[in-house]
Amino acid sequence: MANGVLAFPTESPALEEMYRFAFESDLVPPWWPEDQRKAYLQVFGKSTFWSLPLFSLGPPMLFHFIYQTDEFKKAVPRNELYSIPPRFRSLWNDPDISKLEFLEWQDKMSIHFYGSWFRRMFAGVQSFNSGSLLDQLLRKHRIDPSENPI
Repeated sequence: MANGVLAFPTESPALEEMYRFAFESDLVPPWWPEDQRKAYLQVFGKSTFWSLPLFSLGPPMLFHFIYQTDEFKKAVPRNELYSIPPRFRSLWNDPDISKLEFLEWQDKMSIHFYGSWFRRMFAGVQSFNSGSLLDQLLRKHRIDPSENPI
């Protein structure tokens, strides 16, 4: 399940459980093994958001709670969100956008640009190749890269 773009109904059981964990629990992640939870409490005495190891929440929390319900069945396939695989990132700024047609990205829900790669490739760039995917998206959304640098 891809977790980059999420939408939950307000009555979502998984969302309710995540809320309870965040605001009404002892903040010891129930998805941790029992021995890890005990060791953590021995060291810290109690849990706070600030004492939790980095990456304790986010995807681990989401997956723990969403797989306790049947909501995970509503997830869209990964290629709906990641419609242009990273190996084709060199085509983002190619003036021949037709090179991307075989991916059928136009019919997808979103395009993920893999932020760290995107910033590395285009830091300081103030214009993109005319006709490229990036150029077309920037024009469509009325974003001037010279006024909004990466």
